[in-house]
Amino acid sequence: MKWILIIWVMLIFFLTFAHKTKSADICIDLGHGGDAPGAPTYIPGFTEDSVNLMVGHRLKDLLDWDPSHSYVFTRLIDTELTLWDRAIIANENQVCAFVSIHHNGDSS
Repeated sequence: MKWILIIWVMLIFFLTFAHKTKSADICIDLGHGGDAPGAPTYIPGFTEDSVNLMVGHRLKDLLDWDPSHSYVFTRLIDTELTLWDRAIIANENQVCAFVSIHHNGDSS
């Protein structure tokens, strides 16, 4: 929960300076996905991409409370995107900020 609060504060900071003519203020990238699971976690059956998705869905719920800012996610399902795909999504939406969510692995 502490990390969601930190991410929320960072988003508010970025959105405060967002230019309103953009089609989206911020692009939120949930790292990894698909055949690129990322780092393993200490919880059996979970990898970095699944944790990123859980955080992303919770973040989306929080962002939906404030309709004054717009956002776009690179993905909300377990699918693999190349770095190029992620950049295209951000550029097509002319975002002011790009935030990529990742987690460190932990084997203990």
